[in-house]
Amino acid sequence: MHESNVRKRKRQTEEENASQNSGNESSQRRLQESPANNSFMASIALTTVLFALLCVYGYYSSPINAVEITGVVEVPFEGSFALNRKLSKGKRIPIHAPESCVEASDKKIYLSLHDGRIVCIHPSSDGEIGAGKVENITTGIIQGAATTSDAWGHGRPLGLRLRENSLYVMDAIYGFYVVDLPTKSIKILVKPDDVSPPMKFPDDFDITADGKTVYFTDASAKYPIPLLVQEVLEGSCTGRILKYDMVSQKLEVVRDGLCFPN
Repeated sequence: MHESNVRKRKRQTEEENASQNSGNESSQRRLQESPANNSFMASIALTTVLFALLCVYGYYSSPINAVEITGVVEVPFEGSFALNRKLSKGKRIPIHAPESCVEASDKKIYLSLHDGRIVCIHPSSDGEIGAGKVENITTGIIQGAATTSDAWGHGRPLGLRLRENSLYVMDAIYGFYVVDLPTKSIKILVKPDDVSPPMKFPDDFDITADGKTVYFTDASAKYPIPLLVQEVLEGSCTGRILKYDMVSQKLEVVRDGLCFPN
């Protein structure tokens, strides 16, 4: 009986020692893990503060002054605006980012491209439109010409109109010019700084039936085309419609305060 009590007390003592050792080990692990946890929480706090400061700085230093767009009318996709798949049935021509397209009477197609070039797609030998060779009409660079921006190092032809052997071009970088197709020579008709304030985003145009007057848009008086994203985010209405007399070479603003007249 005495030996049984001794063994019981010994077992209790061992269990108490084991529990104490376990508690000590747990405390030591918490102490070891505590610096890592503290470092992680400090990193989170620092990141949050830096992000908040960055947002505040961006808000007050941003050149974008966003404005509210009102008067938007929702147009239902029906009638003339009904969805269709007509373009998906056509033949795809591997040309990068064409903006405008005109077709000549001899079945040649002229395209304005994102890299500044204007190209001509010849018909095939059997007369199929768009199936022949691709010829460069311009290089995309007009040496010494005034520009709306130097960011890209080349032009960005947008609108095209063909009149006999003259290809008229509205370029978002160089302004309004004409290309003599037989010689491929370029003559600038309206430079970006020919009007005040200077044009920032010459966009598209049309020529009257008598060929004497050109009406064209300057989509933004603030942002050139390399900063198109800023223009879209801001939504300001600084666009204009201008009138150019081909005979007298007189240039005048017809309407201003337009919201990105494209």
